[in-house]
Amino acid sequence: MRDHFKTALSQCKPEAEDLLLNGVNHIFLHGSTYSPERAAWPGWKFYASVNFNATNTIWEDTPSLFSYITNCQSMLQSGSPDNETLLYWPIYDVWDQNHKGKLFFQFNIHSLKEWLHGTSFYDLTRELMGKGYGLDFISDAFILKAKVVDGQLQLPGGTYKSLVIPDCKNMPLATLEKLMALKKEGAHIFFKNRPETVPGFFQFEQQNKQLDLLSALIEPESDVFMALEKANVFPETLVDTGLKYIRRDVNGEKIYYLVNHTSKKIDQFIPLQIDREMVVIYDPLNKKYGKGMVKKEGKTTLVKVVIPSGGSLLLRTGNNVDVQDWNYYEPIDNAIEIKGEWNLSFLKGGPKLPNETVMDTLTSWTSLGFDAANFSGTAQYEISFNKPNMNADSWKLSLGDVRESAKVWINGKQIGSAWSVPFELNIGKLQEGKNTLRIQVTNLAANRLRAKEIRGEEWKIFHEINMVNKDYKKFDATLWNPMPSGIVGPVTITPLKQIN
Repeated sequence: MRDHFKTALSQCKPEAEDLLLNGVNHIFLHGSTYSPERAAWPGWKFYASVNFNATNTIWEDTPSLFSYITNCQSMLQSGSPDNETLLYWPIYDVWDQNHKGKLFFQFNIHSLKEWLHGTSFYDLTRELMGKGYGLDFISDAFILKAKVVDGQLQLPGGTYKSLVIPDCKNMPLATLEKLMALKKEGAHIFFKNRPETVPGFFQFEQQNKQLDLLSALIEPESDVFMALEKANVFPETLVDTGLKYIRRDVNGEKIYYLVNHTSKKIDQFIPLQIDREMVVIYDPLNKKYGKGMVKKEGKTTLVKVVIPSGGSLLLRTGNNVDVQDWNYYEPIDNAIEIKGEWNLSFLKGGPKLPNETVMDTLTSWTSLGFDAANFSGTAQYEISFNKPNMNADSWKLSLGDVRESAKVWINGKQIGSAWSVPFELNIGKLQEGKNTLRIQVTNLAANRLRAKEIRGEEWKIFHEINMVNKDYKKFDATLWNPMPSGIVGPVTITPLKQIN
C-alpha cells in the first residue's frame, strides 16, 4: 500500500517472507503489465500495481529478489506442512453479529476490526502463535472430512495432533456431532467453552435440544497450554528471541524457515523441538550452507544462529550428513568508515544523465542539482582505500542507507548485490595496500515520474485508466518531494574473525 513508483525491493522482501511464513510457497507478481516498446516511458500501467517490468527502475535488481524467493521455495515446497494444532474458526459468530441490517457481509482485508480483531478466535490465535505453536485453521466443512488415524486427526491437507475450539456461541449441530465422535475415537480436541446454540432457524428447537445434550458432555479447558502439553504438543520456544518461523516435515526430518523482523541482530543458540545430532544451515540470500554448532538439552536440539535484523535462514535437521561446517564470524574491532573522494557517474536512466561529479561526503544524489534531483536510474560510485593495518579472516562491508539497491565490486571482482536490509556483504579478504570499491546503485522511478508531471507531460494514456494514489485520491506526483537516492551511507568495513 504505497504510492506508484515508490516500492523498493527491500520492502518487497518482508512482504514475501510473511507469505512464506504463513505457508504460501508460490508467489505471483501484482502486477507485471504488458507494455509495447512504442509506448513512451513509463509505459502502460495497471492502477493497483507495483509494476514489475522492465520500465521500472527496480527491475535492475529484481533477479536478486526472485533468486531469494526461489531459494526459499526450494526447501519450503519440500515434504509436508508440520503445524501440529488446528484452530476452529467460528464463522457463525461473525455472521450472528448485527451488521446494520445487512444480510450480505464481506470479509474485507481493509476492515479486519469488523470481523477479526477482538474476537476470541483472533486473541487465541495470537496467544498460541506468540508462545510458538504452529497453527492451521479449520472450518466446519473441513471438520466433517476429518478422521482419526493413530490418535491423530487426518485431513486432506495434513495430519494434526490436536484441535482447539475457541470461545464460540454458535456452532452447527453437524460440526459438534463430528467433533464429539472424533474425540470419542481418541482425537485430542479441546474446548475453551461449551457452544450455546445452533445458528439459523431451521429446526431450531429440535437441533438446539440435541446440541445442549452434547454440550453437557464437554469439559472446557481452563488452560489450553497445559492441555496441549498433555497431548504431547509442544511450542517452538525459539519465538522468545523474536524470530518468526514455519516448519515442514521431510520423512521425519524438519525444515525450519527463520526470519528476523525485529530491530536487533539475533546471535545465540536457539532451541528446536527435535532430538538430532546435526543441523544444516542454509542462507537463501546467497546459497551458502554448512553444518551448524549444536548443543543438546534432553530431547531439544540447540543450534547457533546469527541472523541480522532483516535476515533469514533455513535449517534442516539430520544425522551424519557430509557437509562442511557453517562459517561463523564475529567482529574483532569497530567498524571503519571508508572516507575520501567518491567518483560518481550516471550510467543509465532518465530523463537525462546528470554530469559526473566527485563527492567528499556521501549524501543523496538529489542534492547535486536539478538534473540529479529528477533522475531515476543507475549510477556508479568508485573509491580507492588502503587496507587497515590489522589481520582479519574476512571483512564485512556495510553500505549504510542505500536508496534503493546496489551491486558491489572489490578490486574488479563482483562480490554480490545488496538490495535488502541490512545492506551488508561479507567481502572476504582485502589485498594489502590499495583496494578499489565500485558500487552501482539504482533508485526508484518516483523522481523521474515527478519531473515528468511537473513538465506537464501526460503519461496516463492507456485504456480505462483509474490511476489513484495510495489513499485512492487523485494521483498527483507534482506534490511529491524528491525521493532520497544513491548511497546515503556511511559505508564501513568491519574486520571479522572466524570462530568455528
